[in-house]
Formats: sequence, structure tokens, C-alpha cells
Amino acid sequence: VHDLRGQGQEPYAYRFDRTHYTQELQERYASLANGEVDEGAAVAVAGRVVAKRVMGKLAFVALRDDKGQIQVGAESWTRRSGFSSPPPP
Repeated sequence: VHDLRGQGQEPYAYRFDRTHYTQELQERYASLANGEVDEGAAVAVAGRVVAKRVMGKLAFVALRDDKGQIQVGAESWTRRSGFSSPPPP
């Protein structure tokens, strides 16, 4: 908790500003091929994590809100915390 606050982050936020629901993301990015990434996308979603799978340097979570469910994938170096340090250049 002290480390997060030292970085200017409040671990027990009083509010969270959602930008999209899961259904909106599915509709917006339906044209992306499997494995294709929109590097410029910045979204904030809120919901319940209903499943989590960590496989080495990859992690997948299923996030459900009141509009639907999405699967989110992350590589270790794209996450803000956890896993390990960034890969070498």
C-alpha cells in the first residue's frame, strides 16, 4: 500500500471512470483478426474477474460486467505490475 501511494496511486480508489462496457468493446473491435492488437487503444473497463489463467509470461482473465464478458490477455512486459521486468531490447 505504501509503495503504491509513493508512486502517486491510491490503492483504495473512491471512484473509477469506466470508458466502455464489454459489449461496446466487442462491437468496436470485431474487425480485428485473432492475435491482432490495436496499439493506440486506451480503455477503462470495470467488472468482475470470473476466470484467470497464468501461463509463464502470459496471463488471461475473463472479465464480466452487466453487458457481457470479454477475455483480456497480457504479456509480462505490458502489465504495470507483477510478473517480471521488461524484456531486453
